[in-house]
Amino acid sequence: LLKLIEFANNINDDFGYLSSKVVWKDGSPCNMNIQKINFRSKVDVNSNVFVKIQLASFVSFFVKREVVEDVGLPIKEFFIWGDDFEYTNRISKKYSCYYVPDSVVTHKSETNIGSNIVKDESDRLERYNFAYRNESYMYRKNGLKGRIYLLAKKWLHTFKIIFSKTKNKKLKLKIIHSNIKIGKKFDPKIEYVYSKSTIVNVLEFFGEPLAYGGQEAFMINMYKNFDRENIKYTFCTPFELTNKTLIELAKNRNEKIVHFDYNFNSKLRKIYIKKAINNILKENKFDVIHIQSGSIFTLLNVAKVAKKHGIKRVIVHSHSTGNNNLKYKVIKYLSDRKIKKYVDEFFACSKLAGEWKFPKEVIESDNFSVINNGIDTKRFTFNEDTRKKYREELGLSDKFTILNVGRFDGMKNHKFMVEIAKELTQRGESYKFILVGEGALKQEIISEIKNLNLTDNFIFLEKRSDIAEIMMTSDVFVLPSLFEGLPVVAVEAQTTGLKSICSDKITTEVRISDLCEFVELDCKVWVEKLIALKGEKFNRVTYPELTKNAGYDAKYSATILENKYLCE
Repeated sequence: LLKLIEFANNINDDFGYLSSKVVWKDGSPCNMNIQKINFRSKVDVNSNVFVKIQLASFVSFFVKREVVEDVGLPIKEFFIWGDDFEYTNRISKKYSCYYVPDSVVTHKSETNIGSNIVKDESDRLERYNFAYRNESYMYRKNGLKGRIYLLAKKWLHTFKIIFSKTKNKKLKLKIIHSNIKIGKKFDPKIEYVYSKSTIVNVLEFFGEPLAYGGQEAFMINMYKNFDRENIKYTFCTPFELTNKTLIELAKNRNEKIVHFDYNFNSKLRKIYIKKAINNILKENKFDVIHIQSGSIFTLLNVAKVAKKHGIKRVIVHSHSTGNNNLKYKVIKYLSDRKIKKYVDEFFACSKLAGEWKFPKEVIESDNFSVINNGIDTKRFTFNEDTRKKYREELGLSDKFTILNVGRFDGMKNHKFMVEIAKELTQRGESYKFILVGEGALKQEIISEIKNLNLTDNFIFLEKRSDIAEIMMTSDVFVLPSLFEGLPVVAVEAQTTGLKSICSDKITTEVRISDLCEFVELDCKVWVEKLIALKGEKFNRVTYPELTKNAGYDAKYSATILENKYLCE
């Protein structure tokens, strides 16, 4: 050990790993631990000169902490044999690594033969299943040279077995060929860990504009509660940036928001997403990318580009479900076959949102997590004075007030709310709809309301940072969406003690109190529900504690998320 430390000092710690000369019990070189200069050439164990190496065993393996943080951990799925060669090969691709013959270690193995499938018999043969599978994986990761070497090794071992006098020839040949084949699809994920002193750079990439939607609300709630000093964040969208709250938060923390201002409604949207992610990864170095989107295409393709650029930890986050049409089924089928190759961890706002975007085996694995859309429960605690103030400012008087918060998009089903308004008017009911949001369909909805002479019954708001106060102002929250992941606005509404009527197309995971009710999308049924709620009185202050108990507290969710970034 002293000799390794002396060598490290002599080269100013400029190395990835150092490897000792390994001898057997009788002082001769230990055959199973001889280092390699490259795939074909072993070091000269009789020489006392240090030399650069590509592969080494874990017997007297000397590696720096920062190198482990950079390249990740050994692959645990290797289990036995080949994990050391894969790891040392991975390190030597980025760092200079050395054989140090002055440093000597004795390996007291039972024999000094080394692994040899031709000579080994039944009590050790099971190990070779791992050996050939693991080698197949490792050499494939080394391009054409690695593949050629693997092919040569495969047939050399095959011919040795065929022309030898060994026992169990058929079994041995099966082990070689079947496990090399298995190794072609063997694709374990490399795990990373970081020390408290390491700065971890995280890219938060969004597949939609950074405006005032649910994803942005989730991220702001998390960002306000992030407190790890060794994590630095960059936010990126290929589209426009209008969320002033996020801009201000990032500015105060001296962190960046990158936006390319491409047209979100363009038919070239998918091309813009690829251009944006390529551009930012060419110019910046990140350790972790957290991809957030309601689109399978975005999650898959951004993850693919991220891995190409060498991002250590790729996370995808599903925020919605979708239409179960043919287009979705085709995209989902294609994604299921590829996405595991590029992604290290899968997040979703609900189990249902995860099932819509990810393969079944992912949902059942340790790589999948539901990250609750946590909120600041204190901010959403009902206040009677706030209610009175806002109702006066908005001119609501004693009107029964129905609230919806959401982007003007087909999935949010604003047309259904217009139908409700029309039916309420025909029944002579006095009411006001508050619609908060923006989006491509907004003008179409406004025109339809105008044509039905219902303009006086609607208040349109957008780009609001006071959603909590508007919820306190309202009497009932409606969410007739055709599909959702887990809408954080429904959690927020319940926290303010606001009765919430939701479409039965929405996951029941959003029901965290008795305030939430799921109803089929039948206009007359909804109207009856709304009329029955008029004048209903109850204590709206008691609900924040229920939100916390249900696991939707922002601080709790933010802690989980940051631990995931740091692999804790």
